[in-house]
Amino acid sequence: MERTDGRSDWVIGAPGACVPAQSGELECAVAIPARDEASLIARCLKALADQQDAPAFAVVLFLNNCQDDTAREVAAIAPSLPCALRVYEGELPPELADAAWARRLALNAAAALVRPEGVVLSTDADSFANPDWIRANLDCIERGADIVCGFVAPDFSDAPSLDFETLQHGAREYEYSQLASELLCLIDPDPADPWPRHQMETGANLAIRASVLRELGGVPHVCPGEDQALARLAERAGYAIRHDFKPQVTTSSRVQGRAAGGWSADLKARADHRRDLCHEKIEPALRVIRRARLRAGLRRCFGTPRFDAHATRLVTDKEMLECIRVAKSFTAAWALLSAASPMLARRPLHRSALESNATLLRRSVEAMRAQAEHGPRSAPQMAGALQ
Repeated sequence: MERTDGRSDWVIGAPGACVPAQSGELECAVAIPARDEASLIARCLKALADQQDAPAFAVVLFLNNCQDDTAREVAAIAPSLPCALRVYEGELPPELADAAWARRLALNAAAALVRPEGVVLSTDADSFANPDWIRANLDCIERGADIVCGFVAPDFSDAPSLDFETLQHGAREYEYSQLASELLCLIDPDPADPWPRHQMETGANLAIRASVLRELGGVPHVCPGEDQALARLAERAGYAIRHDFKPQVTTSSRVQGRAAGGWSADLKARADHRRDLCHEKIEPALRVIRRARLRAGLRRCFGTPRFDAHATRLVTDKEMLECIRVAKSFTAAWALLSAASPMLARRPLHRSALESNATLLRRSVEAMRAQAEHGPRSAPQMAGALQ
């Protein structure tokens, strides 16, 4: 129901759990779930108010289970916003009171405001977007992306408890992930996601075609990790994902966050030195190289009996094999293989081995760069990959 205090854009209750079939008229809308963000929500909304070269858009806020003055802060800044604002204020039951469900509902509500081929963007209340954030996301969509995963810069000004060692290791992991990403692009370039690119997939900076969100059934209720779960779901359906640096937001690096198991929890675990392993995407260098070569080889023979033969060696489940064989694109087939094959399961690198593996990966990237500049790459070898 709507509030009776004159703010017709303020709804008491949660948005719907399903992506609405009906569509609005806007080209895009921004969805923001928020819980107890009184100190940061104004900064987030002001950044959206300062968007440049953006079409008319709306902001959908879902204030879920708030115990502070978030609603009051939103009400105070709302009259100064140049964009349409719709606020939902509700209490989720304990079994649904998490970031994944809140984001799902916020995105559903935003999808109802855009035209059938419009775009829904997602960010967080503790983040603030660059002035060209909306335009950069729309540019990626116009170039063919179905989902855009933008870059998230950490704001360490609100994390004085993070020691130098924690910050340094985080920087080294990021450098390693970029080396791995570049190596993959050198060995097996993806036309939909070319270099330069990153590996971040977070709801703090994400855009998706409303039609794709509707086709996928909305954000999966996976907590933590609903953003990555959405990306994997899209890949398995054959949709194009772009990891682009241009759409950028800056996100709080506080260690006491609002979402269980999120970025703040990860930072706290790092700061408390409770993590022996690197991030799950940080794998040993040789495994990174072998995975890239395997993907390149499989891409080359996709749609042939040779591909089916290799898939049989990677996956034993007959039903899954059939899904892989009939996949409508290599993107979908690779996503299914990656999820089903024990050989392709992620094996995080131990923190103590990061530096030595980074050296090996860096040398491999340098060699591949030189090879790309001075001569054709040799055909990828799949034999023994990831063993």
